Amino acid sequence: MTLENSEASPLAEVDALSNELDYISDIIEKKEVKENDIVPFKDTSPCEELHGKAEPPTSLQNMVSPSLSFLARPRTFEQAIKKEYTFWSQQPVVKLGEVVSTFGQIEDNKGVVSSLPIKVNENFEWSELDVLDPLQLDELHSLLAENYVEDLDRKFRLDYSKPLLLWALTPPNWKAQWHVGLRARTASRKLVAFISAVPVVLRVGPQSKVSAVEINFLCVTRKIRKKQAAVVLIKEITRRVHLEGIFVAAYTAGTYLPSPVSSCRYWHRTLNCRLMVEVGFTDLPTYQTLKDMIHMFRLPAATSTVGLRPLQEHDCKKALSLLRDYLFQRTTVHPVQTLDDFKHWFLPREGVVYSYVVESPRSKSITGFMSFYMLNSRVIDHPKHKEIRAAYIYYVVAGKNNLLVLMKDLLILAKKLDVDVVNGLDVMDNGKVFRDLKFGKGDANLHYYLYNYRSPPTRPENIGLVFL
Repeated sequence: MTLENSEASPLAEVDALSNELDYISDIIEKKEVKENDIVPFKDTSPCEELHGKAEPPTSLQNMVSPSLSFLARPRTFEQAIKKEYTFWSQQPVVKLGEVVSTFGQIEDNKGVVSSLPIKVNENFEWSELDVLDPLQLDELHSLLAENYVEDLDRKFRLDYSKPLLLWALTPPNWKAQWHVGLRARTASRKLVAFISAVPVVLRVGPQSKVSAVEINFLCVTRKIRKKQAAVVLIKEITRRVHLEGIFVAAYTAGTYLPSPVSSCRYWHRTLNCRLMVEVGFTDLPTYQTLKDMIHMFRLPAATSTVGLRPLQEHDCKKALSLLRDYLFQRTTVHPVQTLDDFKHWFLPREGVVYSYVVESPRSKSITGFMSFYMLNSRVIDHPKHKEIRAAYIYYVVAGKNNLLVLMKDLLILAKKLDVDVVNGLDVMDNGKVFRDLKFGKGDANLHYYLYNYRSPPTRPENIGLVFL
């Protein structure tokens, strides 16, 4: 996701699905946006879902706004170096080809931030969404369900459930003023666009705490995608976050921009072969029958890690200590969580997030931890199937346990929840076991970026940050 201001030094760019960054960068590369104008431009639709493509599974990388399929964006350094980044060359980001050997903020924090909201067309008005109000949460869910990320062939669309949205938008220290909607100035006051921000504290290299922000759920209805709404939304969320004194951000994108701190891949593990083939998400190889595929991807009925059980509230302090020690020892970019943060992000929520610990039978100590979250995709206009149930690997810490066995247990537990496919990035230690567990490697990179913060490039296994 991205947070930009086309006239002043922008606050931050950020992600969890990071699909907005690609199209906004293209837009701003091509023109300037005056402070209070709403100017027609080519597109403000949500851009591509930035997950890699599986072989044999069909790509999550194909999850894009259909109107953006014609846009050619650089995916590698070799492609990017040929492009003129007029906008990015003026921003506090690491430049293409720049050699970085130190960590630290690039620009000082801003001193004066406007207290007045960005002016919008008289046909629209700002609206601060109360996501704790079921009716307003329904509005947001409907907006995303009808207008958010879909594949090139318009066969699949990401479906953020209402419980998932509530979980994603209300972590500790969340701010209602960072849930920014745009409504039509009519009797219905229909919600036509939305953008959100949530706070995050990062560790980057030797720095123990860096205040930052994540931007997510930038969505504009199809009818107003040519009315500059997305850029206006981004400028307004920039202003609101600046007012809280936050100027550093992390974000991800499939496009190669100046300049990634790391480039990672999504991998995909099919669990329900029949459904994935029938909906056209997974291709059945010519040399293989469906029966053969089902046999190849079969899993045991029960887990094998002794002491594996769901995370409970009384486990959180020990589990947080295990996760924190692992991230500090093994990664250079990761969140620094409080106990309240950990409880919010990891205590099990049915249909949203599932977390497990490994408890030693003798000492009762917590020796391992793993979690995944649910983000389904709608199947559009299929005569039989309505959705693909997908689990995304969140954080896995093997500790004293065998990582391969623990990750296999994660697949088994997901299968018990009727999950059709498990997706995961090759961050942390995940990549060590993907091939052995029959994950398919994606064919595109997911690039990690830091805005207004300098860091030497790092390998995927040194990234300890997972966006929703």
